Amino acid sequence: MRKLRFGFVLAFLVVYLTGCVGVDPKTGAYSVVVPMKTIDTKMKTKFPIERKIQYGKLDLSNPSVIGSNGKKDKLAIKVDFKVSNFFLPSGIKGGIELTSGIRYDSKTKDLYLDNPMLDELTLQNSSFSKIVTPSMRSEIEKIIAQIVTHYPIYNLKDSGMAAGFIKDINIRENDVYLNLGL
Repeated sequence: MRKLRFGFVLAFLVVYLTGCVGVDPKTGAYSVVVPMKTIDTKMKTKFPIERKIQYGKLDLSNPSVIGSNGKKDKLAIKVDFKVSNFFLPSGIKGGIELTSGIRYDSKTKDLYLDNPMLDELTLQNSSFSKIVTPSMRSEIEKIIAQIVTHYPIYNLKDSGMAAGFIKDINIRENDVYLNLGL
């Protein structure tokens, strides 16, 4: 009887997992595959974001996940922004390109951006990345990190899995592979 029960449980798990788990073609690990388009759609639901900053107000809008952009295990993300204050009521508009890792919260089953780094900064359609000092870059990254790492970009329950043991995360051009393991 015990073997029969174990067999039913095992069969249920196999049927349950095969609906949402595949094999990572690069590593051979069992994985939940999250398409970049799904992450992009989820991020768009969290925006626009408005934050008060030291010198006024920062509005972030129109996020776009553009894939891994050739960087190992990183997401490339574009976000439009507008900074306004008392002296600039109509604000200064620009764009930010970030490279970010992904972290997994096992309690909530959420994926979050992790340690975003500034790649490109444009103001009024002009590139400023080369003239931004390291201290300015650090401050911009800190402000952006405080904002974008707060919101989940995906929840594992959205894939149909109620729980999972994520061993590691691999990011490639069009997909995020959440490799399962203990």
